[in-house]
Amino acid sequence: MKTLALLILFSTSAHAGDALECRLARGASPIFLKAPIVENQADVKTTDTSELGLGLDASLAPSSFLVVVQDDSHQKRLAFTGSPAGASSDASLLELGESQVQCAQRLEKVVSLAPPPPPAMPDYLVCMLDEARFVNGEPQDQKRRLVSVNSPLNSTMPLSIAAADETVSFRVRYVSFDPFHGLDVVLTDKTSGETAHFTGPARTMLPSFLMALTQGDKAKDARFLRLGCVWTNDPKSYKTL
Repeated sequence: MKTLALLILFSTSAHAGDALECRLARGASPIFLKAPIVENQADVKTTDTSELGLGLDASLAPSSFLVVVQDDSHQKRLAFTGSPAGASSDASLLELGESQVQCAQRLEKVVSLAPPPPPAMPDYLVCMLDEARFVNGEPQDQKRRLVSVNSPLNSTMPLSIAAADETVSFRVRYVSFDPFHGLDVVLTDKTSGETAHFTGPARTMLPSFLMALTQGDKAKDARFLRLGCVWTNDPKSYKTL
């Protein structure tokens, strides 16, 4: 129902030409932003911190889709980047605490409502969670906390990955044939209790994605967590990434 309501909202909004449209919200209070898509590129940004106390930077390019949500009042920042399919008309959702952003392409001419078939995937899906501390703008104490190497027997079947230690955890659920919620990612910092969440088209992870959570002031003292997953034929590729 949430996806249907979002699609109706975008389909009925006034527009001129192709556009990237985003809904930025804190709790139940949303604002709407949009930018034209020119040569498969678009940028949706808040000029200053919005009336919600949130900053948004969403960028669509031919090879990537990047969404950054900045909550200065709580000194939190969440960034997610993946395939430009993450900004498809199916819409994606990025959540951090009570803040959330949904972005989708609004196209004047829709060639087909059916998503393209998923491409054949490499043999392994490798996920890594890295941690660092920023002191006076410089990264310190960088370490790789979690690694998960997975070899699904059939990439069209639901794939669920989870890993945890005493301070962090993540979960990735991938369903190649689900165009709405085929990729679902949760990153949790057990120390602060903060949780970051992304859900969107399965094609967002072609061939990889990155999610980065920053808590604190990077110019002074901040905790940084980065989760990345990549399809690869080399199960030991995480050692060089």
